[in-house]
Parts: sequence; structure tokens; C-alpha cells
Amino acid sequence: MALFYFRMANDKSGMGKAHYHMGNYAEAEKYFLESNDFDALGDMYFTLRRFDKAHECFLKVGNKVKALQALREKNDREKKDAVEYCEKALLEGEMEAELRLQLGEIYRNLKRFDEAKAQFEKVRGMDEMEEEALYHLGRLAFDSGDYQGSIGYYQELLTLYPDTKYRQRALKSIKSVAIYKKLMEKNS
Repeated sequence: MALFYFRMANDKSGMGKAHYHMGNYAEAEKYFLESNDFDALGDMYFTLRRFDKAHECFLKVGNKVKALQALREKNDREKKDAVEYCEKALLEGEMEAELRLQLGEIYRNLKRFDEAKAQFEKVRGMDEMEEEALYHLGRLAFDSGDYQGSIGYYQELLTLYPDTKYRQRALKSIKSVAIYKKLMEKNS
């Protein structure tokens, strides 16, 4: 019934909304595009979890809040997909150290610090990647607010691997942590 009224009024956006509510997404998309109703099209794409397309539509209409929300959903979904991929690959037993380091970094970015630490700790006993695990543990400790722990990991890295490729980064990080701690103490 609604389609009839929208068709009579030549309301393409209304026809798009009617098709959308009936589940005719291809028709809805066609009418939204013909009417340049990118806000409604973006809402439809968002609902269908097509976040890239939703992001583009919201940017076209200048809706930065919805565009950012679509981008955030896309990035969260990609990180979750990456976690699933790494976990599946670990079950296959290939490149364990490298996968655990990647998985730890993904967890760190998701602010799932305990899970990140567990992955990095599992790599510590693996000779070929232990120095990288120690470096990541230092970064993780800093991100979670354990500044003394951060320095401890960096110092352990420098003690165990004095010629490490992470030497300069570890020394710089120790200085940065010390400066950050002083600023925090000064402001409290």
C-alpha cells in the first residue's frame, strides 16, 4: 500500500524506505541512489553490516558521527576476524611464536590486556622470538599503567639480549616511562 502512494507521489526515497522495510534491499538501494538519499542508504548499509559502504554514504551527507561509528564497527569487526584467524592458525600448529605475537598485539589494541599478556608470555620461552616478546610486554605494561613493570621488562630485554635490535627502542622507552612517571607524580 505504501509503495503505491510513494509511486504516485514519485517519492523515490519513500519507495526506497518501503522496499527496505519489506526486505527488498536491492530495490531499496536503487531508489535511495536515484533520490540521492545517502543518509537512508547509509542506515540500510549499517544495518546490513556493510560498514565500508555505510561510512561512504554518511561522509557524503556530512554526518561525521555516523561515519565514525561505521568506521569503528568496521575496525572492531576486522580485529575480531583477525583474532579468529590467528586462533585457528594456532590450532594448526604453524608459526606459533609469530602468531602469538600478532594475537597479543591485536588483544593489546582491543585493550584486552590480560589476554595480550598471556600470548606474549607464551612466546617468552621460544628462543627465536623471546626478545620481541619482552619488548611487547614492556609496551603492554605501560599501556595498562604498570610503569615499573614496563621498565622491568625493558631492563630484562637489555640484560638478556644486549645486542638486541630493540635496544634503542627499549632505552628510549625506559626514558619515556621515567619522564611520564615524574609528570604523573608532579600532577597528583
